[in-house]
Amino acid sequence: MGESMSVKNFIKNDKKFRDFIDKYIPDETQINTISFYDNDQVPLIPNKLEKNSFILGIASEYLFIVAINKNVNENNQISFDDLNSDKGLMILEKCCTNDKLLNDIKSRYSEIKTYLKWESFYSNLEINHDLSPSDIYSKDMLDEFKRLLKKELSLESNEYDFYFNLDDLCQYAIFCAHLETIYKSGKIPVDLYTTFFEYDTEMIEELKEILNLFINVFIFSIDDSADGGSIVNYNSEIIFHPKCKNLFYAFHGFEIDMILDGNIVDFKSSEKIQKSDWAQLLTYIIFWTFQNKKPFQGFIYLSRYGIIKQIDPNYIISLWENEDFINDFLEILKYLKLI
Repeated sequence: MGESMSVKNFIKNDKKFRDFIDKYIPDETQINTISFYDNDQVPLIPNKLEKNSFILGIASEYLFIVAINKNVNENNQISFDDLNSDKGLMILEKCCTNDKLLNDIKSRYSEIKTYLKWESFYSNLEINHDLSPSDIYSKDMLDEFKRLLKKELSLESNEYDFYFNLDDLCQYAIFCAHLETIYKSGKIPVDLYTTFFEYDTEMIEELKEILNLFINVFIFSIDDSADGGSIVNYNSEIIFHPKCKNLFYAFHGFEIDMILDGNIVDFKSSEKIQKSDWAQLLTYIIFWTFQNKKPFQGFIYLSRYGIIKQIDPNYIISLWENEDFINDFLEILKYLKLI
């Protein structure tokens, strides 16, 4: 059914837009690296999967939702309603001719969403939210977390507890990822039973390591750029997969992974960032800023490295002050029929 819907595919296939965005992709001097580990050239979690790395990337995002929800106030939690996995199930319902298997998938998915919602509310971390993160987690404690992480990636290293068995949570995330893939690709797996009810143990182990690293970077690490606080904190404002119909139709698919406190976040489970990744992120930033009439910044999180690669905020500001960029941008807005 053709390529999946994405801004990256739109850029690849539309020469006029590609020429525009390529002109303004930041160079290395305009990229900030935020790393909490000594060596940011070697992945802490090497890719050992021979296939299905795309599924792993999507599954990790469902685990990130749970980890984030356990650390923000209830009003700011990410909703489990209207997920892409829901949309994938709707497509499957229209195409699957095996009623029994379909009912088994629907029943299992209903259970999984209940589990994920419950896990989001459960936490053994009794935190006084009147304290700053630096008060809660001392430098010595953070240094110990990092030391243990370097020695051996283990959830026990940061005492971050999960109510449900972590292997099960990873299975739930993989299940949701397969449904989301149906939505994004429009393709139904040939063997539905194997897809939804048999699990790759190597993928589960990698997901556990990726989740642990995410928790250390986003929840437990102290980020100087966040005024000494953690990247995700109790009052963080988060939108997962924010939606805009105008942009979705203009680009034949426009899906940001997450907006975190005014930062557009793009999660990458691959080991390298390509030029096309920067083109996609820059497109997200400038068009989301245009659509919402307020400034946004953006970064890529490399989930195998625990590294954040941020487009320098000063570079984004400079674009909006650049007359050539404004003229080019207005021309592209007309081309996309957005004005």
